[in-house]
Amino acid sequence: MKPLRLITYSALALALAACSEEAPPPAVQGYAVEEKSISQLSDDLASGKTTALEITKAYMGRIEEYDDTLHSVIEIAPDAIQQAEESDARRKAGETLGPLDGIPILFKDNIDAVGMPTTAGSYALEANVPERDSEVVRRLRAAGAIIFGKANLSQFAGWRPTGVMNSSTVGGEALNPYDLTRSPGGSSSGGGVSTAASLAAGNVGSDTTGSIIGPSSYNGIVGLRPTIALISRRGIVPISQVMDTAGPMTRTVRDAAMMLTAMAGTDPEDSWTEDADEHVTDYVAALSTDALRGKQLGVIRD
Repeated sequence: MKPLRLITYSALALALAACSEEAPPPAVQGYAVEEKSISQLSDDLASGKTTALEITKAYMGRIEEYDDTLHSVIEIAPDAIQQAEESDARRKAGETLGPLDGIPILFKDNIDAVGMPTTAGSYALEANVPERDSEVVRRLRAAGAIIFGKANLSQFAGWRPTGVMNSSTVGGEALNPYDLTRSPGGSSSGGGVSTAASLAAGNVGSDTTGSIIGPSSYNGIVGLRPTIALISRRGIVPISQVMDTAGPMTRTVRDAAMMLTAMAGTDPEDSWTEDADEHVTDYVAALSTDALRGKQLGVIRD
């Protein structure tokens, strides 16, 4: 497995260095995306410390290195590099679209994105290539986010149980990056795994009865199931017309707020979101470090 090769090479390098009185300096590495939050990436892009192209290639490298084992990513967008180059060009011209510009985001593979099949994890839908973005993809694309690819999921988002809540015929069995013997949860399995393993800056999952919250908990990340009708359901393979919603899966609360600000709003093609614009705000500005001051938290011991 590729992660084991990395360990082997590291051990060999240490052994060779020990045989030399004066070890050579370590090789210069590119920009490190490991455990970087969206807000950190955004700040580094704004300061010129890195580029969208460098970030995108770094995530692609990590997917190549680790996802043969984790099975969290079904597909990388064929135009991911082009999107990154376009983001860098906007930034150079002073036309950045916002804090998400140049940030690679994965989408659960029941969410339509132009140029990639929406399979819901099933071979039966391999030829289902949408001609339009889902509304949530459209909004994030308009915010400058890189539509990076598709994440694995419980097949049909768990609507057709197979006994394994983290598996699909297209993507295989997603594994928990912290312990390969433990479940990563579902149905947004790939979203939880790939965010935790730093294979993308963040994910958009979908939730009917815990499909965002569950895998986020299992993989130690932040998952937000928004109030129904805050985010459009158009272009998402449904389970329940009255319970489904998309939502962000991220490393931090601030990251989730950044994504939600871009994702939420009225969609004329989803009547349930008719009043959504009245409730949309800058969720990042609404964050407070004192939000839990004076609150009591309960801990279940057994």
